[in-house]
Amino acid sequence: MTARIGLLVLLLGAGALRAAYGATAFTITGVTPAVLDPAAGDVTVVTYVVPARANARLSFANAAGQEVTGVTLTYVAAATYTYTWTGKDTSNTPFAYGAYTVTLSGRTILGTTFGSATAGVTLQQTSLPPHAAGELGQTLGTFGTGNFELTKYGTVQFGIAFVAPYSDTLQGITLQWKSRPSPNYGAGTNGVYTFELQSDGVLHYPSGTVIARTTSIRPSDQLGTAGHCALHVPLTADLLVGEHYHLVLYNTDPNPAANWSSPNGAIVQVTPWTGGGCSGEQFNSPWGLTGQWCPYAIYPDSPGSTSLRDNGSHFPVMFTWARHGNSGDPYYGGLVPGTASNAMTLYGRNKYGQVMVWTQPSAAITRIGLLLLKKGSPTGNVLYHLEKVGGTEIVTGTLTSSSTVDKTVPKWFYATLPRAVGLYQGQTYRLWFEAPSGASSSNYVYQDAPYGESEPQAWIECGWGGSASCYQWNTSGTWNGWLGADLTFSLQ
Repeated sequence: MTARIGLLVLLLGAGALRAAYGATAFTITGVTPAVLDPAAGDVTVVTYVVPARANARLSFANAAGQEVTGVTLTYVAAATYTYTWTGKDTSNTPFAYGAYTVTLSGRTILGTTFGSATAGVTLQQTSLPPHAAGELGQTLGTFGTGNFELTKYGTVQFGIAFVAPYSDTLQGITLQWKSRPSPNYGAGTNGVYTFELQSDGVLHYPSGTVIARTTSIRPSDQLGTAGHCALHVPLTADLLVGEHYHLVLYNTDPNPAANWSSPNGAIVQVTPWTGGGCSGEQFNSPWGLTGQWCPYAIYPDSPGSTSLRDNGSHFPVMFTWARHGNSGDPYYGGLVPGTASNAMTLYGRNKYGQVMVWTQPSAAITRIGLLLLKKGSPTGNVLYHLEKVGGTEIVTGTLTSSSTVDKTVPKWFYATLPRAVGLYQGQTYRLWFEAPSGASSSNYVYQDAPYGESEPQAWIECGWGGSASCYQWNTSGTWNGWLGADLTFSLQ
């Protein structure tokens, strides 16, 4: 009899317990603040009530319903709790701006499902980093490749001006070098070269004072059968940050016209000589300018011809330092439309852009720019998009009408953003462009995005944003990238 009474009490107690759990539900009593900017260090505190001992999960989902983060609550007692959310992932990277749903759901320890509770929270840009001081994009614009054919003349010296980025010991330089089988890039045994490092002189031309010299460099030793290479030259000197210097080279072969090869570079538009930068290449020409340095342009390759005198060249150089690794840039050419499957042709579903791993200090921008040409008679507008990779779009708009783009001379087009946008250190963005109403594969807006090839990894890392940031294209629904290339774009 006693056993039956005990069993009855036990059964009644369990039933009462089930009834109590079945009548309860989770509640979220507060999300404070409901709007936060994780990039600015804001946090929000979620206050929630567990009415009886339970196993539950507090989750945060984006507007697409995908959980981005959450916390599992195991065997928690009935109580009021708080949870602090930073709006960032485990690597401390902020989630994309937008609306998020906070959900508390789970079961009692007896397995009965509690009623879930939800609340909203918004990640929103509420503060901005300092505005960009100057240009933050990659503004070297190219349209094709051009070599320095003048090395076939023994009276010619070729110089590249540069400003030392460090006070450090220079240990060597690397040039993109070409010879046969490419036509007009070399002949015979490819020549023998002297490389000098000279101090800065009048009007930022070489002074003639040699700081360091390396002789008897034979490109044929490094060219191999490919006809092009990253030519390494040992050259040692102690340089000072901010000072102008000049790399000067010349062919010392007894018969330079029969034995020569050449540095390879990107064709660019001539800009006023400033002593450095993209127009920093110089030459000492035998045609009426003997003994005088002047800015380099391609037209002296054919004496008397001025058909290309509006074109100049940018010759890429990598500098290797004792304490700072490598610096310089890898760009010696441009993706020419129609010659590569990944060449930028904006029309229809084609999308092209730059993935940007933002390693530099956080900065705000208000303007985006792109260098463009066109083929045929494209129609419609060129649109820009700036998005967080793996997240949502940050800003979009119209860059220009296709009708305003020139067919022969590449020009810059800029769009003022509808609001200032912050680019934050440690985040990854994609800036891309499209012209969805463009005409066809015969009528489109394009750009010869600068690139390099057959380069060591160390040189590729000297490109804009390092090797992780690169030119991208999407012509079939999937983004692809080329680590050796970067878009020509502006961020201001």
